[in-house]
Amino acid sequence: ELLASALECAPRGSRDQWVLTVSVGTQSISPLLWAIDSGTWAAAESMIEDLLTIRADRLKYYYGLDSLFLRHPDIVEILAFRATTLLPTLLNGMVWRSHLVHGGLRRANYYIKHLLVTDKGTFPEAMENLVELHDPKITVHPFLLRLVDVIWTGVVRSKFVFRSTWLLFNLILFVLSHGMLNHRHEQEHLYSRIAMFSCRAVIYFLGMTNLIYGRVRHAYQAIRDNDLVVVFDRIPIPKRYFDNWREPASLLLVLSLIVSFFIEPIFFCLQHSEGNFEGAGIFTDNCPEAQGICEVYSALPCL
Repeated sequence: ELLASALECAPRGSRDQWVLTVSVGTQSISPLLWAIDSGTWAAAESMIEDLLTIRADRLKYYYGLDSLFLRHPDIVEILAFRATTLLPTLLNGMVWRSHLVHGGLRRANYYIKHLLVTDKGTFPEAMENLVELHDPKITVHPFLLRLVDVIWTGVVRSKFVFRSTWLLFNLILFVLSHGMLNHRHEQEHLYSRIAMFSCRAVIYFLGMTNLIYGRVRHAYQAIRDNDLVVVFDRIPIPKRYFDNWREPASLLLVLSLIVSFFIEPIFFCLQHSEGNFEGAGIFTDNCPEAQGICEVYSALPCL
């Protein structure tokens, strides 16, 4: 009640600053953050509700959401790990619903900007923090459902479909080139050898190079952002290799493809393609000179 009566004295255009900034000498203190850290969550809830209440006069509308994220860009993380019970209050305040009903529906505005992109143009960590809570009640909040829908339809879906299709395409090429076409009786035909060579060429020059580019880009980003973990007191490794099992698996796949490329039996048989052996001809990998390498090469796909 004392907080509410104090805020009633604040002008519409300054209410957000009263809640977010108090200057004491050279120090700037956030009353909202102080209330959260001190455990006075009722006061913090009142501050959040006051900040996220839309007010207006004859000149403009006043809404403290931008000021809140400007002062505390990590407000979602703060609430997720220090005051989870205040998250619904924050999410409810980021939704405006009209009091008018048309055809059984009400218009609603979802202010998702601050959870969609940061000032630096990067994706914020708010969603990761919410996922780490493992709270189904928070997960099914209408605001988060709308946010996830926008992210999925606007950014993720097209990339997911493309990458999944590309992965399936590479898998089909791999099965064809290392399985169905890699038999001695199949290599008696020129078209089979050409098809096998073409499939492997696509895997090496498109699939492998794309994977190498991804690993180099991730390593560069980790070094740039100093997102590294030092192993054995001297070896820096990107932190994402410990957070996501797909990263070391992708690195292992890249190394396997690089080794396969350098010991490719077809390359060894280019100068020995003609001879008295089964499957002789251009693009064969059955020449006697490549028999020792074929044993190692056939073991690499198992990785």
